[in-house]
Amino acid sequence: MAAGQSRIFPVASSSCGVPATAAAYSLNVTAIPDGPLSYLSVWPAGASKPFVSTLNAMTGTVTANAAIVPAGDNGGISLFTTNRADLVLDSNGYFGSSGSTGGLSFYPIVPCRISDTRLAAGAFGGPVLAANETRSYLVPSSGCGVPASARAYSLNVTAVPQGRFPT
Repeated sequence: MAAGQSRIFPVASSSCGVPATAAAYSLNVTAIPDGPLSYLSVWPAGASKPFVSTLNAMTGTVTANAAIVPAGDNGGISLFTTNRADLVLDSNGYFGSSGSTGGLSFYPIVPCRISDTRLAAGAFGGPVLAANETRSYLVPSSGCGVPASARAYSLNVTAVPQGRFPT
């Protein structure tokens, strides 16, 4: 996409198998910028462009971020990028309309940190994850108010290089 360009992507008519009745999409948005990318925004097609970023890539490196975006006009989403970049959009699910068969409802909670491996050792803290290490978390036990009956979670995961950015 060219710098300063907006474009509509018709998610509902893509080959991803998302039904036209989907109320919102769970996406992974990846930017492959030519250089620094101030920001990229994603929003429902037909709505006004918001003054928020979905991802930033100020160093010009390939950057990905998860986004939950309501379905817009004709099941589309709009994207805007401040700088030239190639984009990859991956669908990893959708939210059904209220009362639809197989649809999940989304219940927002106050943002809450589930884990920070920079902190002292414990169930939801350190030690730092080593290369090729896997760690599991029982999200309902985190103290964030997520009920044990939840069947899916909406999370942001941030990787902080060792020795960078204080807590």
